[in-house]
Amino acid sequence: MRLSIPVASGQCAATADPTFTADHRIEARAELDPATAAALDAIAGDGDDVTRQLNACIDAYNTVRNTYHVQTE
Repeated sequence: MRLSIPVASGQCAATADPTFTADHRIEARAELDPATAAALDAIAGDGDDVTRQLNACIDAYNTVRNTYHVQTE
């Protein structure tokens, strides 16, 4: 797994993606070490899972509310 992020300072090598069009600018990028990249990927994955679970709860709540025609304010 490889993860790179844009950086504000010019201390990293500037690279350009050849698939970008002319209107995209060249950005300085920093590559994270594999352990850090994996940790960030796990955090993002956990966040996605929780979001899906919460959306399922909201859907279930709305189904019950609509089934019993509960009025909400």
